Amino acid sequence: MGETQELADAALKAAVRCILGQALRAVSEARQNPRDPFKDGRALAYYEVLDTVKNQLEIYDSDANDFDLGMNLDVLLSPR
Repeated sequence: MGETQELADAALKAAVRCILGQALRAVSEARQNPRDPFKDGRALAYYEVLDTVKNQLEIYDSDANDFDLGMNLDVLLSPR
């Protein structure tokens, strides 16, 4: 693997970790405010983004675990 590809992989991994952290905060806020549709929508948006990334990784035969997405996103990012 070339240096450029390694940098691209590292950047993608860092971005996914950052997005996952933001998603977990959004889910926590949605759980703490169960009647706030904005917070629910925000948590759902993060779920959609991470689910799309995970699906693309699978299409390209990449290991989702390498990008910290090996878990069940439905369970982890459900606000309820």
